[in-house]
Amino acid sequence: PFETMARARQLVEPGGPWTYSNAAFTLAGLLVERLRGAPFEQVLRERILAPLGMTRTCTRADEAIFHRVAMRHF
Repeated sequence: PFETMARARQLVEPGGPWTYSNAAFTLAGLLVERLRGAPFEQVLRERILAPLGMTRTCTRADEAIFHRVAMRHF
């Protein structure tokens, strides 16, 4: 993933306007995994979701099917 992103065109300069990017969130997740030495999902649950009491938050579709969730749009 890092090699592919290294070749990607930068759309916004650091410190400039903010823009949503799936790739940036993927990179942030990989960074969390490297720094914490654990899968992103585990770090998310232990450090954010559990302390907030968010016991029904899902990170995968195969978990979400057991809860009432909003459907994606087409």
